[in-house]
Amino acid sequence: MIWIIGGTNEARHFYKLIGDLHPHLTLATTDGLEFISGERIQVGRMNYDEMSAFVQDHQIKVIVDMSHPFADIVSKNAKKLSAECNIKYLRYLRDENIHVEEGIYVDSYEDCYETLSKLEGVFFFTVGSKHIDKFEKVRGENRFIYRMLPSEGSIKMAKDAGVHMRDLIGMLGPFSYELNLAFLKNYGANYLVTKESGENSGTDEKIRASLDLGVTPIIIKRSEEAGIHDMAHLESLVREAYHG
Repeated sequence: MIWIIGGTNEARHFYKLIGDLHPHLTLATTDGLEFISGERIQVGRMNYDEMSAFVQDHQIKVIVDMSHPFADIVSKNAKKLSAECNIKYLRYLRDENIHVEEGIYVDSYEDCYETLSKLEGVFFFTVGSKHIDKFEKVRGENRFIYRMLPSEGSIKMAKDAGVHMRDLIGMLGPFSYELNLAFLKNYGANYLVTKESGENSGTDEKIRASLDLGVTPIIIKRSEEAGIHDMAHLESLVREAYHG
């Protein structure tokens, strides 16, 4: 059987694309169920042992890793599992985002916290809710605006971190250039904080909008890894492995 590790829009598309092969799709949270339905879809984060059990239970012979570019632990465990169980591993990667000289690039969230602690102004965050508690620790007298998924879990993380309602925007992206422009302008942002999530993630639209307004983008770089960038090529490899 084929296991698609979800976390991106492309994973949901690919699940439908190879539906005739009856793949399994796993999602980290129930939020993804709003956008897809079908058989063999499982929700819930898994550690390595749980991933190993999943492979055994469903007799997985091909792992298609379509997790988010920043889901490093998931990909690391999937690669380890592939090597130990002699299972074919295929990694799908979005193409890189545009590189801008005006941007401030940081290698990790830790580097981002340190960079933020040295700057002043209004910061517009578009990196989700997972690290809000750590961002708040370096906020100081600055204003941090967070745009995130309008899910109960995300809002709870923000409230638990002490973020005021006036600094929260709960909306589902990706967002157009025009909408990003409106948000940045409305809040008087000096900095945009985003992740290098790849093409078709909405990152390029955010960066272009910030530059056109004179807002400095602070971009958390994704880890370097090898992978497949073409969906058609990925499909052919999966079908070959399935029938091989």
